[in-house]
Amino acid sequence: MLRSTLLALAFLAAPAAATDGPFDSDEAWNLLNTATVREKIENDLYLAVKDFPDPLRAAAEDFTVQGFLIPIWAEAELSAFMLVQDPENCPFCGTGSGYAPVLEVHLAEAIPAQPEFTQIRVRGELELIEDPETYQMFRMVDARAVD
Repeated sequence: MLRSTLLALAFLAAPAAATDGPFDSDEAWNLLNTATVREKIENDLYLAVKDFPDPLRAAAEDFTVQGFLIPIWAEAELSAFMLVQDPENCPFCGTGSGYAPVLEVHLAEAIPAQPEFTQIRVRGELELIEDPETYQMFRMVDARAVD
């Protein structure tokens, strides 16, 4: 109880763009969940208009998140993979609603291949994808696996 209280106080006392980023898995995913997308039709174009709140933008430069790894390719070493908060709500796996955030991760240095749904924590730059022609919201680049 004391540890969770101290962690909560430390997170609240830290600025949003702190160099350590959000370490609490739920807090990082909660930040990702603040981003929204709305559909807009303009002339003959179908657009995905995205909104990234200021706290998410502030945390993006040095972002840490923990989730469950979904390999993109079968390889001996992983340099890119998808990350989901909960394997029970994975839009790529035929489970869940399909509306949970998914984070594309590109590592600075490859790691040995991991089984699907291995829990992993990564830290890197969170790119906010503003392109209105895709529903993809985020991509983590120059990431590293952290303990």
